[in-house]
Amino acid sequence: MEIKQLLLNRFKEDPLYKYLVTKRDEEELFPVSVITLNVAGRYSTIDVARILDRNDNDVRNIMKLLIKDEYLVDSRVGRNYKLDIYDVYKIFLANLICSKQGFNYTDVKFALGLIQDVHKGKNTPSEVASDIEHDFLLNTQTIQILEAKIDILNAKNLELSRNLLKLYEFAQKISEIELQMFGSTSNFRTHSA
Repeated sequence: MEIKQLLLNRFKEDPLYKYLVTKRDEEELFPVSVITLNVAGRYSTIDVARILDRNDNDVRNIMKLLIKDEYLVDSRVGRNYKLDIYDVYKIFLANLICSKQGFNYTDVKFALGLIQDVHKGKNTPSEVASDIEHDFLLNTQTIQILEAKIDILNAKNLELSRNLLKLYEFAQKISEIELQMFGSTSNFRTHSA
């Protein structure tokens, strides 16, 4: 069986492959460096770096993250990794996502379904619509609460205005009484001392 067909059969339901198949050409998903690998071969990180045309430290870093996220099985023999063609292809898929400008390993985590889309915030239009509806309801409730508080403040302001008017009327009456008692509008305290 041809390597490309073997990989297609194995990866047709793979989350990284499904993520990339809609974004990349088929040629990019099956480069010559991958489809010419030996099915029975075992590959080191240096071999994978050469296949992907990447630095072996970059390959090791991607591998560690893929192992941590349980997408890749830790296939170390002693201190060295021995990877089969399927492991190499998994690393290739993750590398392909990370190699797009503006993308990084967080995008791989999204493709694996471990986090929500970091670029859009939500995975589906219905989730986005649901969030918009939720935000609208919260904003409407907030507006209603603020309007109620404004009504309360307006009522208190009216009451305060009425009380100030009464205070002014009392001050006016006191001035009139002072005028009657002392013949002038001078301060009451000065005359009582």
